[in-house]
Amino acid sequence: MDRLGTEALPDAALRFLLHHLPGRLSQLLHGRRRGDARARRLLLAHLTPAQREALVERGYFVVRGNRTGDEYQIWAGTTFNVVRVRDGVRFCFQPHLPHARLPLADIVLGQALLLRHDEDRVLRMTVGYSRTRPTRSTPAT
Repeated sequence: MDRLGTEALPDAALRFLLHHLPGRLSQLLHGRRRGDARARRLLLAHLTPAQREALVERGYFVVRGNRTGDEYQIWAGTTFNVVRVRDGVRFCFQPHLPHARLPLADIVLGQALLLRHDEDRVLRMTVGYSRTRPTRSTPAT
């Protein structure tokens, strides 16, 4: 397994994450707006020390669903950033507020809380996108 655990992701998702992760992770961990700082503190308050460390080191943390017990990687991002570990299926879900800008940390926290406390709703309201096995493991550069 490489540093980012990329063998669990399809090639297209991997390319997307490697391209966008540095900016998204930086936005999540170092956002400059006052709302970003408050959202970041709230997110970190809800994560375990191991989850906080994983987020900083790998760009994602793992949450266990309350119904199935499946583990989900939640990456720093908003689109297809939730990956079910057992089969690599990606999910996209976020609040729809057409005229509001939510801090990234609030979106990620909402995803984590929904999976942790109402996994059934997440599975009903989202479309899972299948993955294909990567042809090779791409190391982080």
